[in-house]
Amino acid sequence: TLHAEIELALYRSGIISKMNFGYPSKYSWSNSARTDKGVHAAAQVCSLKGEMIFHHKDDLVDDERGQLDAMRLKVNSHLPSDVRVLDFVKVTGKFCARTSRDKVRYQYMVPSFMLCSREEVQAAFSAKEKDGETNTESPEEDAIDPEVLKKAGEILLQHRATPEQMERLKRGLKLFEGTHSFHNYTRRVGADNASATRYILSFEPLDPILVPGGGASDDDDDGTPKQPDQQWIPLQVVGQSFLLNQIRKMVSGAVDHARGAVSEEKIVESFSKQSRMKVNVAPAQGLFLDRSYFELYNKIKVKNGQKHGGTLERSELDWVEVEGEDMPAAVRRIEEFKNEKIIPHIIDEETKESNFLKFMYSQDVLCKHGMYGPIDDGNKKWSTNKKDSPGAAGK
Repeated sequence: TLHAEIELALYRSGIISKMNFGYPSKYSWSNSARTDKGVHAAAQVCSLKGEMIFHHKDDLVDDERGQLDAMRLKVNSHLPSDVRVLDFVKVTGKFCARTSRDKVRYQYMVPSFMLCSREEVQAAFSAKEKDGETNTESPEEDAIDPEVLKKAGEILLQHRATPEQMERLKRGLKLFEGTHSFHNYTRRVGADNASATRYILSFEPLDPILVPGGGASDDDDDGTPKQPDQQWIPLQVVGQSFLLNQIRKMVSGAVDHARGAVSEEKIVESFSKQSRMKVNVAPAQGLFLDRSYFELYNKIKVKNGQKHGGTLERSELDWVEVEGEDMPAAVRRIEEFKNEKIIPHIIDEETKESNFLKFMYSQDVLCKHGMYGPIDDGNKKWSTNKKDSPGAAGK
């Protein structure tokens, strides 16, 4: 696991002791957010109690910031290239990354062909689709003919989001802002469960980006076919916390609104506690944790502590870029990791595995039942016990 990789690197660097290795509770390990399987993180914040390994007088690094940077470089020397420690900061003794976090920002990368209408998607897949009946009750995405998938990809990857679609996408995302009951955007949580109510501060699309086509070249041996240039639309959502699958279901709803598959009224209806409806879950591969915020800690422990005569100088936990201002070194490292590692990996993964194409095939070709229709719960009883509901930080 990622935690195991990081723990081993911390141990090899001397930050955690042999006696504590393998026992996270002994060194007070905590992380600011949890994610679904297949979801990446650009700036996961973790807290622990460890040794300041460069604080000794005989070390060449004599200032605290330099010591922390030296620790970061040493830990990274024991980590694989796709796992990086991007910053070390000293905090108060009782700090916990999970409970001290105020809000969190996620980013979802949407390929622009997801904005194609249902008819356009069906036409693309019917270009080489064989005649015959399909099982519409439990479709298997992996059962699609590779030639059908390849042909559809050649057609759909040419799509570019229109200004009208971008405006509809923007309006669809904005519907989720504010306080709502998101029982239809998670699993096993009833409308009467208080944990279903969440507060979304902002949800908006960024400018589309055009990515040069990937795939096979003269030097490649994996046989991945050459792909055309692709357009992707980054979406950013900021909230206090999220339910299991909530972001991916909200993305699916907003995208369906942008392509005319669902109305604003139907999305608003989905927030009603009297409503139980089906909402698709967008692929996990497009989602990643972008930032965690610690504004209350910065105000109370850092600024107020100094104001009331505190003797210790503490650094603010602020890894958020500010438009028009120079990026601090740590924020620059986060942005570089995101743009050089995570986003290219998401795009390369789609080139090789076609997860979004398979999602569109399953949604618009195989599944004949309508999304956003009522669910017949029958005799099902949805748990309202706090201990049975998904964790507040799950995605």
